[in-house]
Amino acid sequence: MLVGTITSSLANAQPLLVPVRPSAAGSIILTGHSAAPVQSLFESGPRYSAANGRLRVGVGSEAPNWMRIGVFQNVSVPGLKPAVSYAYVISSDGKAVILDPDTHRVVRVIKRP
Repeated sequence: MLVGTITSSLANAQPLLVPVRPSAAGSIILTGHSAAPVQSLFESGPRYSAANGRLRVGVGSEAPNWMRIGVFQNVSVPGLKPAVSYAYVISSDGKAVILDPDTHRVVRVIKRP
């Protein structure tokens, strides 16, 4: 289910917000949209490409502050606190890298279903 396309210019410093609803794999909420499955992150998220250089992130590591990020509110994604907002980016290998929006520390990496 496609929640919608989110576009943003690089000059726009505001994060993208994404809400999600519960499902077998968990749900999120994108701002301005109803709850959706976690898969909607993969369609709407800001992408990091290998053209920007090599970047290795794992749980606990810190993502660079220059990365364009999206934001979503967790509804039912396992391993994340409910009703809490998280930042995210889609990595060059197609994974959703979930970040603490204040520290940019990686809190979870989700493979595309």
